[in-house]
Amino acid sequence: MLLRFLAVVIGITLTTTNAWSDEPVASQVQNPIQIERPGAGQKIRDALTDDKTTLAFVEIPLTDVVAYVKDRHHFEIVFDTNVLSHASIDPTKLPVSINIHDLSLQSAFNLILGEKELGYVIQNDVLLITTKEKAKSTLVGRIYDVHDLVPNGADASKAMSELADFIPNVPSWNSSGSIKSFNRMGISVLLISQNAEAHEEIEYTLSVLHALVPQKTQ
Repeated sequence: MLLRFLAVVIGITLTTTNAWSDEPVASQVQNPIQIERPGAGQKIRDALTDDKTTLAFVEIPLTDVVAYVKDRHHFEIVFDTNVLSHASIDPTKLPVSINIHDLSLQSAFNLILGEKELGYVIQNDVLLITTKEKAKSTLVGRIYDVHDLVPNGADASKAMSELADFIPNVPSWNSSGSIKSFNRMGISVLLISQNAEAHEEIEYTLSVLHALVPQKTQ
């Protein structure tokens, strides 16, 4: 019931089954945001932010570098073959030279793929390497808990509005995305539809804000 109420208020697309039909029926909301299922890709996102990696390669094909990272960090990585082929990009012929030590896996990927005009998205529990254009245009919805950033009482609505205005200032924000807020029944969340790079920046920005909130004393 709560999820359906959220769907009506902030535009989550829910898929349900009509009692008289086998066809799925989407909730009727304006400008719906498709949210990823709970836990989808979380193992990969945790590895990207938490794992440290050391890479030392000279003119090694990108495919070999990816195979090494995949084997060492234990999650699936695949190439978006059709999109890369359409863009005349052959990852077996993209040489990589890199020498980094104890760097976050996310930063390593950004360095390696960025200079090749590539990016990645996380779909179906795999990290999909694709063109930078495809990565920036692929939007996914996520829910962010901001209850500790929102005061109780009359100032709550103003605080949510300020947050919703502030977040789109992250550098990689795609104007095709959207942000909606929900502040009812003690729940304060932002529902944000954005590309993977923008979500990284949003997570970092919110983590900084969360850290600034004074801790309650026992």
